[in-house]
Amino acid sequence: AFNIVFDALFIFGWGAIPALGLAGAATACVTSRVISTLLVLDALKRRNMIDLPAILDFKTEGNASFKTIFSIGIPAAGIYLIAPLCTAANTYTVAQLGQTAIAAFGAGTRIDILFLAPATALSLSLSPFIGQNLGKNLPERAANGVMWSNIISLSYGIISAIFCFLFHEYISVT
Repeated sequence: AFNIVFDALFIFGWGAIPALGLAGAATACVTSRVISTLLVLDALKRRNMIDLPAILDFKTEGNASFKTIFSIGIPAAGIYLIAPLCTAANTYTVAQLGQTAIAAFGAGTRIDILFLAPATALSLSLSPFIGQNLGKNLPERAANGVMWSNIISLSYGIISAIFCFLFHEYISVT
């Protein structure tokens, strides 16, 4: 809800706030997320579900879980940055070759997404599944989920490869 209001405000401007266009959309997004985060933290603090000073003091014994979470979460967040950074680098490189190359790269990317999206969705859903099962001390169920995920992804990959091989003339024309 905040983002909708701030989008209109910062993109088109109002009163003393100038119209910022695309930069306004980015400003609206960041502003709404900061406000939402502050409101959630305030609600948690009022319900005694979080002790902000204790969280910010990483020397206390009660924050061992936060240290563990951050030691796993920060590298995991870095992993999720790899794909967008590579895409940006690839796009920049292709942009040096002209508009035709950009159009071909865009078309190829759309075809790539069509065939990779199911496997990507499966892999993204696998992490919480594994975490929940290991948290419930069900390692066999987690391992079984990984096995089936691999089987499904491999099967889908093989079917997609066969489809692309058989219909490559039609795919490359579109």
